[in-house]
Amino acid sequence: IIIAEIGTDIGATTVEVCKQLDANDVYYCFDYEDKVHTLISDLKLLPEVSCQLVAKGNSHKTLNSYSWSLCKMLFEMRNNNSKGIFDLVYLDGSHSFIHDGLSCCILKELLKDKGIIIFDDMYWSYENRPTCNPKVSPGTSNLFTEEQIKDCQVKRVVEAFMIDDKRFKQIYIKGISNNDRAIFQKD
Repeated sequence: IIIAEIGTDIGATTVEVCKQLDANDVYYCFDYEDKVHTLISDLKLLPEVSCQLVAKGNSHKTLNSYSWSLCKMLFEMRNNNSKGIFDLVYLDGSHSFIHDGLSCCILKELLKDKGIIIFDDMYWSYENRPTCNPKVSPGTSNLFTEEQIKDCQVKRVVEAFMIDDKRFKQIYIKGISNNDRAIFQKD
């Protein structure tokens, strides 16, 4: 199994998933360089984690993101005449259309047939997140318009690039709340 987590942050999801994988499985961590290197160092200390770990970090520059690393992987895949890399992708990135929209388009190509992509925080907005709300963090207003601050940008990504793509079907997992997530499988 080859998994990509886009936006690892402190690694709460990463740790739990990695505990379920074995030594033949690969887990790609996409986030800022400092976060993924610290996370992978910490994961290697856990005896319950035996999977292969790959750090895909980007700098803190405003327009550098995991989209760049994903694009490089797409070109490598094409150069190797391969078809798909990931079995599962968990996209919990920047929650911005500019980064997650581009990443979504690339990830659709990097996903293997029958692979699954999960979009987290469908109804998250910069307005509703205290640390990003322009009243608390004035820098947010320098990055986004008022409409973008109020919008649920992950939902917009799903509606723009996933809903009408005939290569993907939306799936629902019985017994699991899908309220804040959208899950798609590649046919």
